[in-house]
Amino acid sequence: MFDFLKNRFISFIYPDKCVFCEEIITKNDSICTHCAQNVKISVSLRPLLEFGNGKVTKCMSPFKYTGKVRDAVCRFKFYGYKNYADFFSGIIAEEINKNILDIKFDFISAVPLSSKRQSQRGYNKSQWLAKALSGKLNIPYKETLVKIKDNFPQHELPLDQRMQNIKGVYRPKDKKIIKGKNILLCDDIITTGNTLKECVKMLKYSGAKNVVCCTIAHV
Repeated sequence: MFDFLKNRFISFIYPDKCVFCEEIITKNDSICTHCAQNVKISVSLRPLLEFGNGKVTKCMSPFKYTGKVRDAVCRFKFYGYKNYADFFSGIIAEEINKNILDIKFDFISAVPLSSKRQSQRGYNKSQWLAKALSGKLNIPYKETLVKIKDNFPQHELPLDQRMQNIKGVYRPKDKKIIKGKNILLCDDIITTGNTLKECVKMLKYSGAKNVVCCTIAHV
């Protein structure tokens, strides 16, 4: 009885809100009826030309980075809405199961933040997403890369400077766990794809067999 009253009190003080518009919704829902009808899945299977070898990596993204989706991703990325990881990972899991049928993944990983950036934000949004996705797909989560340089945020730079900005900022955490593995790599959004391509390059140089990328949204 105490737990029931406690949960009712918490729900009253901190009501559940729609991921996309922040309207109050029924407990255990993630989005309101209006957003469920109007925010559409727009799956992208973007081919990423890997740096250095001419091979192509897939990147699957269920949403277009615009409107309410953009607002929701920004809240997740910059303002501590870590609970959004559960909703977005559920959508990604559904689309992975529909669209990526040719690879059995050994584990899921995430694009890392520098220690300075992670300390400032308090969490790595891509890591939260990857860990939630691990639970949805029943695939282990492992950290594979370390960010060794605190470079300028990609979204703050002109497009023509982003490729150079990302070079040499990652290294493998442990090549032994990467070699010969099929890896699903998570990030929040894909714009130019340079960040993901640099991560894929390091994973492939470390012996990864296959790497597929996934993000919440695509530009």
